[in-house]
Amino acid sequence: MRRGSNEIHSIWFQAVQNVSATESGIRNLPLVLSVTVFSIIAGICTTVFGQYAPWIILASVLTSVGAGLISTFGVSTGIGAWLGYQIIYGAGVGTGIQSPLMAVQVVLDKKDIATGTAIIVRLHYTCFRCRTTILTIACRFSSKHSVVRSVSPLPKMSS
Repeated sequence: MRRGSNEIHSIWFQAVQNVSATESGIRNLPLVLSVTVFSIIAGICTTVFGQYAPWIILASVLTSVGAGLISTFGVSTGIGAWLGYQIIYGAGVGTGIQSPLMAVQVVLDKKDIATGTAIIVRLHYTCFRCRTTILTIACRFSSKHSVVRSVSPLPKMSS
């Protein structure tokens, strides 16, 4: 699963909604379960219908919409929003996480599948590592900027 998004959700639940680490983990279950369920569904449907491209397109749409909705989380975000948005995001991640590997198996000759799979896995790891770093930097900057804005200005000091 995408490591960065799960960590960010956990931290958000603990820091913004002031819940324990255990409760935060429980609140992440919709994301984890939807990734698992939709990954299985996409795998079965790809095997049955022999088409991988529709799942990649659906994954792009659902992941983008889910991530956009998750970005609207605030202090007063209710259970319906964080539950539903994680399911949408998880459905996108689940449908797309194995689709490139299935595409490699469909497109390449049998002797080249191992090499193609290794390349996809390496790119997958590298791209998401970079994305996680960028998201972490953006979140830290954003939270620092929010704290600075919320602190009242210091009185002027006379020299």
